[in-house]
Amino acid sequence: MKKALLLLSAMFLLGACSNAKEPLPNPDPEAKSVKLTKENGGLTGDDSTAAFTIHLAIEGREETYDIEMGPNLYNHHNYDEIVMKKNGYIKSVSTYKVDRLRIDYFSKQGTNFEVLDANNQTVAKHESTYPTDFPDAGDYGEVLEYPIDGTSWTIRNTTDYKPAFYSITVLFTI
Repeated sequence: MKKALLLLSAMFLLGACSNAKEPLPNPDPEAKSVKLTKENGGLTGDDSTAAFTIHLAIEGREETYDIEMGPNLYNHHNYDEIVMKKNGYIKSVSTYKVDRLRIDYFSKQGTNFEVLDANNQTVAKHESTYPTDFPDAGDYGEVLEYPIDGTSWTIRNTTDYKPAFYSITVLFTI
């Protein structure tokens, strides 16, 4: 009986893990999006030392989507990556309702990032149907999506490793 319960528990956990990896449904076709990249993130090749706000243009709108870039972030000198050192973070300071974040990771080091919602709860990652921006980079990157369903989110580094990403796409409604 104990073996059956243990097996059942293991199957439940595996099923829960596989569900967290399934792609999310397509976003609302009316959703707007902005994309944070090395080019528009306001960073240099040196560590950022203080938080600052960037204003990303929303296509067809006068408003902007505002993101706070924390300390310990920098643009990689040789590649199209934003690097986040320990205690680094990026967060929304806009009030638009965010459906999801789509993060194009430099490598499969997405586990070194934590995505939090408005209640500082970890948001489950899901596989994305969108390809990486740099499929020929040979770095085995991946694109993951995180359902936010709220106005606030934060991404932070959880390790001493310096993980990197190519872009963060925010899908939201106005």
